[in-house]
Amino acid sequence: MSRCRLSQLVFLVALGSSSPSFAQTANSESHHVQAAIMLDGTADPFLGTAMCRVNEECDVISSAEPRIKLSITLNQQQDGELGTMVIQCSEDCSFVSGRSQLSLQNQRSFEIFDGAERGEIKLVLKPRRKIGDVFLIVR
Repeated sequence: MSRCRLSQLVFLVALGSSSPSFAQTANSESHHVQAAIMLDGTADPFLGTAMCRVNEECDVISSAEPRIKLSITLNQQQDGELGTMVIQCSEDCSFVSGRSQLSLQNQRSFEIFDGAERGEIKLVLKPRRKIGDVFLIVR
């Protein structure tokens, strides 16, 4: 196993074993956010860290080639919703809902799919191809 792949594996294991500590920092004005995007067919993950202020959009990952961007807006923890996450890709991509935006709850991993639904809900569900995953830690 190459040193690069080993370091990626160690990062992802650490990412998966860390528990989100949203409740511990509910009164804090900013949170440390770490994210990794693993796209199928790419050797290296896209990694990012940021200090994100509550109620402000925060870019955690931004890559020029291929174009991929992950941004988060954190809330003050009302009604169990921790905030929203938005993904943008060179080609349309989305989360399981078919949209590029989702509400953050207590999840730490999210699947990314090819394509995005626009406008009204379709009467026929089309199978969608999974193209990767997002892993997230907010402290």
